[in-house]
Amino acid sequence: MPQISTFYHRLAEMVVKNGDLVLKSGELVNQQLANWFKYGRQEAKSFRESDSLFKDCTRKYEEMQTSVTKQKEKIYK
Repeated sequence: MPQISTFYHRLAEMVVKNGDLVLKSGELVNQQLANWFKYGRQEAKSFRESDSLFKDCTRKYEEMQTSVTKQKEKIYK
């Protein structure tokens, strides 16, 4: 009979240790993913800024090109 008691005791310890492992793994994943998402958010912000600058530069270039074309047409008339 002592073998059955020892078996259940070890089984209970295994279940408790497995639960602790799951909790610690969850905490670790939460910590690591929080940092990863923070980095991703900052990276996306940088990409949005560079995209905005690119669009502004493209718009200004097209405006200047249109202005120069109009001036050329005015001169050649």
